[in-house]
Amino acid sequence: MPTELNLRDIVLADSVSAWPPALGWWLLLGLLLLITGLGGWFYQRHQQAALKRAALAEFERLQARFDQQSEWQPLLAELSIFLRRVCLNLPAYQNRGCAGLHGEPWLQFLDEALDGKAFQQGAGRLLLQAPYAVQIDPKSDVHGLLQLVQRWLRVLPWTQKEPL
Repeated sequence: MPTELNLRDIVLADSVSAWPPALGWWLLLGLLLLITGLGGWFYQRHQQAALKRAALAEFERLQARFDQQSEWQPLLAELSIFLRRVCLNLPAYQNRGCAGLHGEPWLQFLDEALDGKAFQQGAGRLLLQAPYAVQIDPKSDVHGLLQLVQRWLRVLPWTQKEPL
């Protein structure tokens, strides 16, 4: 019997390297980046639309209160303040100096978002005339003004950084 066996030592395999990762890990990283980017984009759009939702909800409250009470003078005063607040909070209008506008320039500023001159020559003139009137003409179109303001709110550049 041979005293010495012809055995070789056990050879261990090289350890698996963590770099570069396998294709599946690259795909998972790409998917995570895509989901994160889309989530950020949707969050930003949701935040930008929050101003529009809040403005439309406040306008609906004003309109509902007018429909219940049918008092035009407080409505017109609050409506003018509301329009100015909306303009001051819009990203596209923040540097346009709308806070100091009054009279015809204010109506002209409001007409910039709409086609035509509905504020200067139409129902929007009530914003200038009615708050200071002792009595309003029964033929005045308060409901037309409310519809005009609602149309104006819908066409505003809520998410743009630059004005129209």
